[in-house]
Amino acid sequence: TGTEVGAEITTAEYWVAHVRQPVRFAQSMKTLEEQGYETFLEIGSKPILLGMGRQCVTEDVGEWLPSLRLGVDEWQQMLSSLGKLYVKGAKIDWSGFDSDYNRQKVTLPTYPFQRERYWVETTENKHKQHQNTENISEIPIIKLLTQGKTEALTQQLETVANFSPEKLKLLPEILDVLAKQYQEQLAAVTTSIENCLYEVEWRNKSIFGKLLPPDFLIPPIEINQKLTPTLTELVTQVDNETTVSFEISLDQLSVDYIVQALQSMGWSYKPTESFAFDVAAQKLGVVPTHRPLFKRLLQILTESGILKSNNQQWEVAQTLAEVKPTEKISSLQKKYPEETAALTLLSRCGSKLSGVLRGTIDPVELVFPQGDLTTATQLYEESTVALVMNTIVEKSITKAIAKLPKSRGIRLLEIGAGTGGTTSYILPHLNQGQTEYTFTDIGALFTAKAQEKFRDYKFIKYQTLDIEVDPTTQGFEAHQYDVIIAANVLHATTDMKQTLSHVRKLLADGGMLVLYEATAKTIWVDLIFGLLEGWWKFRDYELRPDYPLLSRDKWHHVLRETGFTEVVTMPEVEGMAETLSEQTVIVAQSSPTKLEQRNDGSKSWLILADSQGVGQKLATLLRSVGEICTLVFAGERYKQIAPAEFTINPDQRNDYSQLLETLTTNVSSSVEIIHLWSLDNSEVEKLTVETLESTSSLGCGSILHLTQALLKVEFIQKPCLWLVTQGAQPVLGINSSMTGLAQSPVWGMGRVVSLEHPDFWGGMVDLDPNSSTDESVAALIAEICDSDGEDHISFRDGQRYVARLMGSSQMEKSQSLSFHSDATYLITGGLGFLGLKFAQWMVERGARNLVLTGRKGLPPREEWANLSANTEDGNKTRIITLLENSGAKVTVCPADITDSIQMSLIVEEINTTQKPLRGVVHAAGVSSSGLPIKEIEPHTMESVLRPKTLGTWILHQLTKNLSLDFFVCFSSAGSVWGAKTQGSYDAANHFLDAFAYYRRSIGLPALSVNWGSLGQGGMASEETYVQAMSKIGLKPLQPEQGFNALGWLMETDTVQTVVAWVDWNIFKEVYQSKKYRPLLAEIENKSLESEDRSLLQQPEILKQLEAEPESRRYQLLIDYLTNEVARVLGVKDFKLLSPEQGLFEMGMDSLMTVELRNQLQKSLNCSLPKTLAFEFPNIISLADYISSKVLGWQLNKIEQSQLSVVQQQKANQILEIENLSEEDVESSVIQELAALNTLLEDN
Repeated sequence: TGTEVGAEITTAEYWVAHVRQPVRFAQSMKTLEEQGYETFLEIGSKPILLGMGRQCVTEDVGEWLPSLRLGVDEWQQMLSSLGKLYVKGAKIDWSGFDSDYNRQKVTLPTYPFQRERYWVETTENKHKQHQNTENISEIPIIKLLTQGKTEALTQQLETVANFSPEKLKLLPEILDVLAKQYQEQLAAVTTSIENCLYEVEWRNKSIFGKLLPPDFLIPPIEINQKLTPTLTELVTQVDNETTVSFEISLDQLSVDYIVQALQSMGWSYKPTESFAFDVAAQKLGVVPTHRPLFKRLLQILTESGILKSNNQQWEVAQTLAEVKPTEKISSLQKKYPEETAALTLLSRCGSKLSGVLRGTIDPVELVFPQGDLTTATQLYEESTVALVMNTIVEKSITKAIAKLPKSRGIRLLEIGAGTGGTTSYILPHLNQGQTEYTFTDIGALFTAKAQEKFRDYKFIKYQTLDIEVDPTTQGFEAHQYDVIIAANVLHATTDMKQTLSHVRKLLADGGMLVLYEATAKTIWVDLIFGLLEGWWKFRDYELRPDYPLLSRDKWHHVLRETGFTEVVTMPEVEGMAETLSEQTVIVAQSSPTKLEQRNDGSKSWLILADSQGVGQKLATLLRSVGEICTLVFAGERYKQIAPAEFTINPDQRNDYSQLLETLTTNVSSSVEIIHLWSLDNSEVEKLTVETLESTSSLGCGSILHLTQALLKVEFIQKPCLWLVTQGAQPVLGINSSMTGLAQSPVWGMGRVVSLEHPDFWGGMVDLDPNSSTDESVAALIAEICDSDGEDHISFRDGQRYVARLMGSSQMEKSQSLSFHSDATYLITGGLGFLGLKFAQWMVERGARNLVLTGRKGLPPREEWANLSANTEDGNKTRIITLLENSGAKVTVCPADITDSIQMSLIVEEINTTQKPLRGVVHAAGVSSSGLPIKEIEPHTMESVLRPKTLGTWILHQLTKNLSLDFFVCFSSAGSVWGAKTQGSYDAANHFLDAFAYYRRSIGLPALSVNWGSLGQGGMASEETYVQAMSKIGLKPLQPEQGFNALGWLMETDTVQTVVAWVDWNIFKEVYQSKKYRPLLAEIENKSLESEDRSLLQQPEILKQLEAEPESRRYQLLIDYLTNEVARVLGVKDFKLLSPEQGLFEMGMDSLMTVELRNQLQKSLNCSLPKTLAFEFPNIISLADYISSKVLGWQLNKIEQSQLSVVQQQKANQILEIENLSEEDVESSVIQELAALNTLLEDN
């Protein structure tokens, strides 16, 4: 009918009419269009009606979706249309859609700094979208709208249209509104403001002492005493009878396997017949590698009564009986199901013993078949003996570190950790925040598997380590580990004493060694691990004549010989099973070295000492161990008051230079400079405007002079500067007392010093205001002597904290933001760009009474009409007039924010003549001079500091007893991470941040917002400045974006937040170009590369190779193989590997070659020889073999010559290098260094 149908569709009459009367299809489509329908879905096998429908409506209207389409996969077509419906807003019953499938919901991360988009988007589309966006943004009129340049827009429009004078008057106002609307809408689609919010978090992080001895460790004898009840209970829980019975059965089964192997190898010796060892080995075909094993097998047969040993001869005592080990193994598996791992390994190794002895079977494949560690792991973790012994290891370690201080960390190293059997017992009992655990093994396969197994433990590092080689040549520092663990590994070395000397070299003085070793011969173990080469590796025959294991007594002896003072062995419980007595946990402590013995006298100290005694006690302690210390006190003039003690005037620049000249004359070593003068600044309870003003002399003023003096002095080694405050950082959030508020600007300036002069930067330490002098000194000694690279450190309640910048977590609203028409709001700096912009923003949201202060004020109101809109004052008065025309009352007060009398008069006038003051926005400030610290004059610094420090404190004193809804401070992002040439400005703003926490700590409202780059005027108004910021990754936010974010923050409970649009790929690289910055450690760079090589890891590689043109498929194969090799080696970037380099040169071992072969067989769907990596030892040769023998390619000449071309290029390069003269080499190096230096300076 062409009209909307109702309930009549359910009647028979309707359908009779439907059959007999004309179908008004075109009219129906018109009706739908008139009613606003734009999405059309056809239900049918062919999209015939869609084509008809398009002809009935306006061209290009609507989305036309078929259910099925000829030649297109049915499922694909339906899903495509479903997806388009969903995008259009259709409600989909997803639970019904997925009802026939097993699905697992994945929660996408919503924290703002995870800047990931979860859309399927092709590279081509992304490129086009990016290209289009870039082109649009460069259109002149769009650019002017974005920048809000209404004057330029007016001039441009005047050239293309004729406006009457009346319209011309309205044009600036209209364009102003248009630009504002455009910016707000553009902001909404270009970036989510949630991704622009950051906070500083104080993370608990223990210090891991490199120099401080682990004096908190409990001695081994005491550990043994305290664990005795636990050990007794643990051992008595073991079923002795079952354990002994199982061990006897294993040994008998092992003998059967030996007999079976010898019989299969052609054993023909008869009873009473004698034979020599070498003759029998040669006769049976035993390869030289396994002759130590063969000798042990003969000893086992002797112990079993089958053979007799007579000097170098062996005599047969019994005929080798017929054995059936397979039947025995089945019976034992039923009887001892909990010991499956041992039985499986023994069966696997024993049944192939003859092949191992003859060298035809690789024993590694038997213990770790195809690189599978499962069975071995079960043996090391789940067997009865392993459970008991690993538990003893864990208990020993946890008991040893029970007295670990809160601020200290523990460093543990596990040698030969292998399958991680012992590791798995230890890790759950360690404090993540106080632990660094280094998991090592000689093979990278084990460390790679461990990374997957222990992925939830973030405190583990994984490294390869050959303990038979000096560890300091393998990337390990000497004496860096407090506890070293080695489970069933040290026996598998050539020289035990040399091995233990390497262990001792890794262990800190007074550190603990925990060993788990078998201490007696075990037959079934010989038939499993005795097959491996490492078992018979020993050559220290004076200590181990014929077997790798040491007895308990020998362990005592050899450990004492190699530098361990206390040694205990466990368990030693009366009546325990023989099986347990053959296994031992050994705890030994290395001999401690006194601090005096460790000191090499290579360091001097310059301590700018406080009056509380921290500096003096610090010097006393350092001098007691032979360090050279110079104490400097704040005084009236430069004067030496005692040997190595001086006074200088903090305000006299020349005093610092004279002091440093004296110091460098007498000192030839590196210098640690400790600035403690800030500790003498007034506590917040006693703070006044006068004392606050004087504090800058001892704080930022002295740091300015000191830094400038340091830059003028030639040091043999660059000094290291540490700035110390106390109670100046909000480590505990709103629970921070902020007693050292006046000291806080030091942190802002310190960050700039670290950026401008990273070569002599140490860090900043904020001491606990509740700690004693001795505790403060101990904290400083630990931090400075044992620095771990952190440079933002605080101590509270015995714990150590470090600062980290984090994306703001989702903050819940704690209140509703509203500006009341019956309240007054004060904006200091209200005549500046940001102040006026924020005033507009407030009025739009209901504020009706504003008081704006500024240093200069404005001309009298009667002159406003005559001011040109192109002038600064004219623009300001125009904005104020607009605000007043919209119903607001705006009072302009010229005032110096640092003048308490002027400000008190303003507040008093508000309270007496206007609506009650309900909110303060402190936006006043003096722009930084833009000079580096080395060029800043003290008076210039003071002019920047005063409005932020004195002005803030004056506002606080005047309003602290008023009922304010908010007190907002406009700070800068540089206050948080530092900005070059902004030393004074960042110092001033850091006071605002600390002040906000102080107010919150006493129950008053406060919020400090750290603005990043804001476009359009103000202190970031210059286009060159905005461009410069963009180049280093700080993109400009529009003020409306920033204020919307601020409005949201004002509704939450947050105290301080950075609002900045940062491209971390650029900013972090620039920021860290000269020094690593731990502050940004949690901020992840996001790769901008769209290229994704992950497809090369998929099993579909064969399809990709088939689809690739012949000219490119060989290179794809090379890339794929390189990627697979990198994955096995644990190399993150496969581009770091050279296809011509040998696989074993890269670090691959035999187990890793097994894993590589398995993966290639799986992805290439083929069988590859076990000797693949040996026959084809690099990626190129591997590619040649696979391409021709596996894939059957006929390589063209170009592909076949690729390797030779590469080799020829390398040869030519080597020849060119060899022909260079020394002058050419030196010139080339100088050019490279100059280019690098230029790059760093630019950054």
